[in-house]
Amino acid sequence: MAKKINIRKMTMTEFDEYIKEYRKETEALRRKTDLEIDVIRKEADIIRKETDQIRKETEAIRKESEEISKKNKIEIEAISRESKILEKKMHDLGVNIGSAAEVSIYHGLIKTKKLQNIFFNTISRNITYRDNDGKTLTEADIILMNGKYAAIVEVKHRVNRTAINDFIKNKLPIIRSCDKYIQGKKLLLFIGGDSIEKKSIQHAKAAGIGILLNDSNGVVESLNSNIH
Repeated sequence: MAKKINIRKMTMTEFDEYIKEYRKETEALRRKTDLEIDVIRKEADIIRKETDQIRKETEAIRKESEEISKKNKIEIEAISRESKILEKKMHDLGVNIGSAAEVSIYHGLIKTKKLQNIFFNTISRNITYRDNDGKTLTEADIILMNGKYAAIVEVKHRVNRTAINDFIKNKLPIIRSCDKYIQGKKLLLFIGGDSIEKKSIQHAKAAGIGILLNDSNGVVESLNSNIH
């Protein structure tokens, strides 16, 4: 409600009407969020199919390149250029898929503001950290906070050992040193995505990182609980 309401001065009838209106607005917001998530999922499915097709085309081009490498150097260079163009398209599509995964997990967390039975008061997305010259050092995908805890969530299209190690060794130290709001709080670390390599789950657990995944209802759940 945009207008300030003094609940203490309300009659019971006014209070009941206020509660009804509040519930109505909350339900409308929930339906809108669900629709947005459905759209994002459909777009992510389309992008995945395009990525698979491009991957197949790239593999076919590479095989063809090997077969003609001894016959014509000019043809090899032409195919190599085409392959690089396709690889750039794959990279661009990968970025879009990663962004879709981030939005999906972000909206899932908004629904509950809860991770591992811990409720968080605030949730922020795409926090950029810069040096004194304004140069970008890194970016935190999602951060949730309450009075005691700060949960840092890294989101990737595919969660694997490489993504986990990059998060721990490269991004996390910068975030911890630059973000004054998380200093003094107990950190909870998570990484999530659309697909999870099985071997990476144990690797994340050993590093003290929880694995996040959206379930069929768009609710974020942790595959390895009790991470601290």
